[in-house]
Amino acid sequence: MLQDARIREIALETAREAFAPRRVEDALVEPGFDSSGEDALWIMIVIASADMPLLNGSDMIRFMMTVRERLEREGEQRRSIPRFATPEDLAEDLIADADSEP
Repeated sequence: MLQDARIREIALETAREAFAPRRVEDALVEPGFDSSGEDALWIMIVIASADMPLLNGSDMIRFMMTVRERLEREGEQRRSIPRFATPEDLAEDLIADADSEP
């Protein structure tokens, strides 16, 4: 099992190759579970707001396949679950989470 920092590095490199470096602002990695309860990796790719509408399905599929292959090559067995967001999406999620805390 790879460390989160290495997974983030692989995800960021792969996303920048798939979507162009200037479009990708960051990658966030969080261990979690898939729909069947198995260990998984949630990989959030942060895309510049102006560029999100420019992403296309084939680039996203290429990213998902390539990141999975690279992680497996380095020994990571957990399933990767990629998601995409803008910085504004992340800020809204943080605000919503803060509002829901007791």
